[in-house]
Amino acid sequence: MNLSSIRVKCVEGETPLVRFCNGLALYEEGLSDGRWLGRNWSAIGIVDYDPIPIGPAHLNAAFGLEMDGESLHHGWAWGGMEEQAGPRAGQRQVVVTLRHQVRPVTVRLHTVLDGTPILTRWLEIINTSGRPAVLGALWVWSGRVFPIQAGDREWVNVPFFTTVHSPYSLGYFAKNRGFMEGDFQWRPLGAETVEIGQDIGRSGWGHPLAYLRDEAAGQVFVVQLAGSGNWAIRVVPREADRPGQSQLFVQAGPVAPGPMRVLDPGESILTPPVHFGCMNGDLTDMVQTVHQHQRRSVVLAPPVGKASLISFNHAGHDIEENLSEVNLRKQIEVAAEIGAEVFTIDACWNGEPGQHWGLTTGDWRPGGRLPNGLEPIFAYARSKGLKCGLWCWIEAAHEQSQLIADHPDWLLQRDGKQMNNQLDLSKPEVAQWIENEIIRLVDHYQLDLFRIDYNASPGEGGYNLRHGFTENTIWRHYEALYAIWERVQRRFPELLIENCAGGGGRTDLGMMSRTHYTWISDYNVMPRSARTLSTMMYALAPELTVRLAGTAMDSHVGGSLDMQLRIAILSGNPVITGLGVDQDEMAVELRDRIRHALALFRRHVRPLIADCQVYHHTPIPAGDQPEGWSVLEYAAPDRARAVAGLFRLAGPADADWTLRLRGLSRTRNYRVRYDNSGEEILRSGVDLMERGVAVRLSHPMSSELLLIEESH
Repeated sequence: MNLSSIRVKCVEGETPLVRFCNGLALYEEGLSDGRWLGRNWSAIGIVDYDPIPIGPAHLNAAFGLEMDGESLHHGWAWGGMEEQAGPRAGQRQVVVTLRHQVRPVTVRLHTVLDGTPILTRWLEIINTSGRPAVLGALWVWSGRVFPIQAGDREWVNVPFFTTVHSPYSLGYFAKNRGFMEGDFQWRPLGAETVEIGQDIGRSGWGHPLAYLRDEAAGQVFVVQLAGSGNWAIRVVPREADRPGQSQLFVQAGPVAPGPMRVLDPGESILTPPVHFGCMNGDLTDMVQTVHQHQRRSVVLAPPVGKASLISFNHAGHDIEENLSEVNLRKQIEVAAEIGAEVFTIDACWNGEPGQHWGLTTGDWRPGGRLPNGLEPIFAYARSKGLKCGLWCWIEAAHEQSQLIADHPDWLLQRDGKQMNNQLDLSKPEVAQWIENEIIRLVDHYQLDLFRIDYNASPGEGGYNLRHGFTENTIWRHYEALYAIWERVQRRFPELLIENCAGGGGRTDLGMMSRTHYTWISDYNVMPRSARTLSTMMYALAPELTVRLAGTAMDSHVGGSLDMQLRIAILSGNPVITGLGVDQDEMAVELRDRIRHALALFRRHVRPLIADCQVYHHTPIPAGDQPEGWSVLEYAAPDRARAVAGLFRLAGPADADWTLRLRGLSRTRNYRVRYDNSGEEILRSGVDLMERGVAVRLSHPMSSELLLIEESH
């Protein structure tokens, strides 16, 4: 990382401003007539020293805040700027203080620069009064994104700024519900305001992210929220003063029925962060920038020796009917035989025979299915060289549990009624019990992996009376949950934390900065599973993802065996599930193909995935049953090796594909191995990149894996 690329400049005076520079990416904010506004964007590092504000001032405000029923988009006074080391090595953090001149409120804008074109921003909101203050609405970051330079002076006549039609488009995850993860779409933007978001009580099965593209100027902007509750990104097109000239504004932040938060006198709170930035380039350039930013500023480093492990999860084989010590021992033998590294016991370990797993939440001790407890099972797994993991939906407690019998007021409440299964973490005693249970389970069983699940959708959330106001619970819920996992991670630095929420129902960067990787969907049926792997990389670096092979969630349905296995090993953390009760039920050919695929993962994928560059070679797969081809390339930053997965999806398509690799060097030579046939060829980098390599897949739902290594 070139730390000299990070530069910050503050100009104080009558109209103070702060300029943030990450290499060629430049962003500037300043105070004007009591409003903190966005002033400049540049993707080429050139400062406009005389920016002309464009559009309504409230849209160009760099944040939005409503306190005690009043919109505080104006009335601010300068309180100074501090620059300091960031939360991680190689970062710089800038804190701008603004004091409101009418309401007793101070806002400190925290901005972190990491050398990429993407900034991280959160607000610190301080109630400086002697009475409670009510936070009603919030935009953590907002402002103009296009055009990135003003361009509205009389002498400026740039054709793509004066197009009759808006040149802008929005890329986002359209179907934000279970089993539909990865439905990424582009839509042209006209004159209407467009709002995307989630209102189910969690960040949802898409991802809180938007890409904005200037189709004429070749610029891409990204906004990504790091909150796990309800959220909104609002995109507001506007015509400028001159006819035919357009701009685009964005507002992003958490949403909830007010009050979102009631602040005690003197209390200070932190908002969820927003990550945002712009660059010249295409979607691939922006995706690689997003991954680079996440690796520097979001991703948790895995414990030493535990990066991208291969898991065997017992859940795929009749999770409720066949969970017994005998059957778990047999599956441990299968896991060891195929080359898995972690054995995870999923739901029902704490239940009674015949009891649905959803009814077992809250009482986290082995039930009648495992009368001898988990200890002998984990001991057997360790004797086979496997690490041990355990599933827990720790934020839930069923109303039939002993926990709720003892503490009926611990369930979330709305309109005087309890919401079944959802514990109310906004109550300190509930959050403390959850933390104690996690610590007990990890410590008692010496867990290597803790698998979080979360299957609730509490909608608008619950409400608790606070200082005479009915405060929404979602903000405090996630504030408490984040703090729990931060403390657990510090206490158990060797613990892997695996995120899941009914599949990909909570993959936001708030969770991803506190867990090591995540399931991106429970839906694993081809060809949609291939689409999910491909498109979720618009939101997350590949080492953060999980894909399955086996029988869980019908992951064995559709597609060839190799296709299913290749999707799994091109995620950062492959999971194998449900391969029969014991080794005798598993065909030798099946065992050998799985062992082969996992060996490829260990040798070729795992060494490069943590810092690889991802290239999408095909258009975004569309529809619930996508057709055509999906082609992914992972390339090492030093261009010494790459892996390419080619998947022919459902329906008719050309049987031949020419892959022109993008992550190699034209000046080197490479050995290319076709995994289907085992054949190898020697080719120059310039040949592989310009003429390409031919792949033939004669029928739908088939695949090829190319393994490319530098040849000396």
